[in-house]
Amino acid sequence: MDNSEHREHGISKEKAKKMIEKYRSHFEGTNAAELPDGSFGGFFGKKFIEEILAQPGCTGLRFYYAEHDDGQKGLVVVGVGENIYKDLDNGIFGDRSWPCPPYCPDEFGQ
Repeated sequence: MDNSEHREHGISKEKAKKMIEKYRSHFEGTNAAELPDGSFGGFFGKKFIEEILAQPGCTGLRFYYAEHDDGQKGLVVVGVGENIYKDLDNGIFGDRSWPCPPYCPDEFGQ
């Protein structure tokens, strides 16, 4: 299956907030070290994302939950080609996002 078909990814801020709050509600009172993946998310800068997207044949991004040798959870980002089932295997790979928390607002949308 190629990913040239349009799939609507956009949602309203209200929907995003509701989804994030629902997920976070499962972990109220939990510190970051006790979260199942060590964080609620991660930040990759615009320059790095643009470098991945600028690769020949890259049509989007895929994020994988991952684990470092030291047991720390992480996100790996890779470019995806026209075939949605195939990652670009000779390109740029990303790791070490800025974890949330602590690098995020206390509430979504601030």
